[in-house]
Amino acid sequence: MQKLFVTVLILFLLSGCGTDYHSNTITLASQNKEKVIETEAIYIGLIDSHSIEVFINKEPYALQINEAQQEIAEKLPTKKRISIKYYYDKKTTQYQLLSIQQKGD
Repeated sequence: MQKLFVTVLILFLLSGCGTDYHSNTITLASQNKEKVIETEAIYIGLIDSHSIEVFINKEPYALQINEAQQEIAEKLPTKKRISIKYYYDKKTTQYQLLSIQQKGD
């Protein structure tokens, strides 16, 4: 009985290891059956500490970002082309950024 308890406890503790925000975001998008969109955009800049503005097909979009993405976005030059992956979260009614990368001009 004690061996079973220890085994279950170890499995429970290990189940939380090895996750990061990015994989959780992708999993969340998959679980909500949201369509992940991959496209090019023009980076306008940070709106605040948790969102950026981009132009996609000449239309402005506000995308929610996490802390790691904020650090990347702070270093990007404005009015330049970027590659992004994002999805629309129906629960929060906001666009969520999954990845961002500067394009070479």
